Amino acid sequence: MSSDYRALIPERLSSIREGIAEASGRSGRDPGSVVIQAVTKFHPIAAVEAAWDAGLRSFGENRVQEALDKFPGFLATHAGAQLELLGHLQSNKLGMPSASFTGFVQSIPGTSSAGSSSGWMRQPR
Repeated sequence: MSSDYRALIPERLSSIREGIAEASGRSGRDPGSVVIQAVTKFHPIAAVEAAWDAGLRSFGENRVQEALDKFPGFLATHAGAQLELLGHLQSNKLGMPSASFTGFVQSIPGTSSAGSSSGWMRQPR
């Protein structure tokens, strides 16, 4: 299956970059300022590796446990990789280790949870 990712991801990434270039041209935006983030939910580490090899450096995961299972080894061996938690952080996940996340949590539901999360996430690199 990993060979499928190695063929499919660069092909799709090329199409995405073409779309970004077209949209950037219409809006006057520099296409180099757009960050493409690979969402890794339910995808194996082979897909993450293939995305890395295709040039992606930003990865997003919305399942904390999946990220904690999948990313520590990858981040340790791929300097410059960014991992962000997508979506909201469930309050029952606030106590989980944050070492895998190098980016941001998009939202934390409820103000009582926000106070509990201080120190949970480390600052972005």
